[in-house]
Amino acid sequence: MSSSALPMLTFGGVPAAIFLALLGAPASAQAATFDVDDPADAHDMNPGDGICQGWRPYGCTLRAAIEEANASAAHDLIRVPGPTTYSLELGHLLVSESVTIRGAAGVVVEGDGTSRVFHVVDGGVTITDLTITGGYLNEYEPGGGVYVGGDAQLHLVRCVVERNYANQQGSGIANFGSLHVDRTSVRENENLQFWDAGLGVTSTGGGIYNATNAMLIVEQSAIVGNKAFRGGGIANRNGYVWITNSTISGNVAKSRGAGLLVESAEGYLAEVDIERSTITNNELPYEDTTEPVGGAGIANVMSYVSIYSSIVAANEHEHLGIHEHAPDCADFAADIGDPWWLTEAGTYSSASYNLMGSLAGCDDFDPDSYDIVPTGDEPVDPELGPLVAWTPGGTELHMPLAQSPARLAGERCYLPPIPNTPIPDCFDVDQRGYLRAGGEQETDIGAYESNGVPPPPPPRGG
Repeated sequence: MSSSALPMLTFGGVPAAIFLALLGAPASAQAATFDVDDPADAHDMNPGDGICQGWRPYGCTLRAAIEEANASAAHDLIRVPGPTTYSLELGHLLVSESVTIRGAAGVVVEGDGTSRVFHVVDGGVTITDLTITGGYLNEYEPGGGVYVGGDAQLHLVRCVVERNYANQQGSGIANFGSLHVDRTSVRENENLQFWDAGLGVTSTGGGIYNATNAMLIVEQSAIVGNKAFRGGGIANRNGYVWITNSTISGNVAKSRGAGLLVESAEGYLAEVDIERSTITNNELPYEDTTEPVGGAGIANVMSYVSIYSSIVAANEHEHLGIHEHAPDCADFAADIGDPWWLTEAGTYSSASYNLMGSLAGCDDFDPDSYDIVPTGDEPVDPELGPLVAWTPGGTELHMPLAQSPARLAGERCYLPPIPNTPIPDCFDVDQRGYLRAGGEQETDIGAYESNGVPPPPPPRGG
């Protein structure tokens, strides 16, 4: 099956390409630009007057600029210079209107240890080139670093969301609306109830939690080193997730889905499409629990997961539960307390060209679909290098070693593309932004393309 046979991704009937364009599309009416010039944390003196001025003796603070943008119906621009740490002292930054917050190298927005950092409730919001850290929610609320409300669309570009904490879902980010994580690292976020087996569903999504009817895109990004009782990296409960050219690695959970948890409940269906990504080195350490456990890479609870040209291998599962030997993928039927009609186990679908380390918890992959799968009891070793950032400030990934079976085992790619054929063109890029092939050859499986073509340098002044 070629990638051209994959269904067109849509969001509420809107094609994915159009959805992505609209996500950060600015409005045209009377947009203003606010230049932050004061790293202090102070409210704006008179929101709505078009002047970013913190309460004296402060200048244009980040909070004041956001409050001015909130008072405007236009899509304003806030420019945040660096390298500077903006330490919050007055609680989270509330964003309620469409705005672009443009950071720079070395810009850090740091929470005050008593609240989240960004609370986005409405509008189309784009945040670029900054680090979001220090969010801490000891109350039973979701979203330690960032909260995305049901009426909001947030686009994170070249950001880092790290070392945030929450008692409930989404220690890094909790998404109840539309979220596009783009060339961004979500790392080392931790649920405060990670050690508490009694909280179950509330301790989910150490990196990202995607809620009922929410939409999440993870593109050219890294979800690494996060912790939660369930869904250490990403937890998708009743929503839709598209993961492309990304790495999910080094996340930890106590129950299921250390890398990715996909869970349907309350009559909803959760769906995930995974393309050209790497899910590895996620861990379910031993825990004395009676809860069904499994799927250190992916745990699928009554949901639908489609995987194309991806590595799901070398994840670690130390539990002795019902999925004793299901380190990479596992499926589950209903939990106790779910409606009686939710009785089917999760479904995996191979869209071809995958490398699966173990099929103990999911047997939907085979060589007839050009998948690399175990031929005996031993799992397939993907032969990956350590987790590294490709460039300073870049997202983390695993490079396949020279002997890796993932190299040149993906779909054949032609340059230039041949019209009217099912053979894909080569204009897809890997996690680094490199073109997927340098000639008429097979591509690699996973997030990294070993023969990738570097992107052209940006134009002068661009």
